[in-house]
Amino acid sequence: MTELVKPILIVVEGKDEINFFEAFLKHLKLEDYEIREVSGKDNFKYQLQTLIATTGFNIVKKLVLIRDADENSENTLISLQNTLKSLELPIPQNEGEYFSQNGLTCGIYVMPKFPEIGMLEDLCLQSITKTKEIECIDKFIECIDNKPSNLAKTKTQIYLSIQNPIVNNLGIGAKKGYWDFEHLCFNKLKQFIEKLKD
Repeated sequence: MTELVKPILIVVEGKDEINFFEAFLKHLKLEDYEIREVSGKDNFKYQLQTLIATTGFNIVKKLVLIRDADENSENTLISLQNTLKSLELPIPQNEGEYFSQNGLTCGIYVMPKFPEIGMLEDLCLQSITKTKEIECIDKFIECIDNKPSNLAKTKTQIYLSIQNPIVNNLGIGAKKGYWDFEHLCFNKLKQFIEKLKD
């Protein structure tokens, strides 16, 4: 694993989240951070253990864990808290908060917005709920007899496929400006990220 070189370390599930947060943090003008992915929600503990052992972790002052709620936001929060506990790192008592100890501050954020269930796709779709495109996508899905199991991912892919230029994932869509970062749905996440500037 490559050396850590920034005082803010943000840990996310995968490459799509890396692209999304690079765009989102650029929009918020956050500096001096780096983002690492754990290749799936079940790998936070193992990959975080690896990051702690990586050269340069001693310069990290703020560590942020961001994960999808999926089917249960409370269980996701508890899982991340237990990961921090097992590695003897500071443990925020609540989602969307930070806790400092021994020179390190840790924060946890569960998407789309705690205590809602879902994922990053749900959050991004909320930013386009009033658009003509999403109305058309909803009507299209109504016409399908065999409905997809993950509507959020399906709607996201359809939405991205009708953009110009077409992109095939949410994170690249964020970099192209296809999600409205000024929408109210992003306010809680913005407030959480803004605290990293303190």
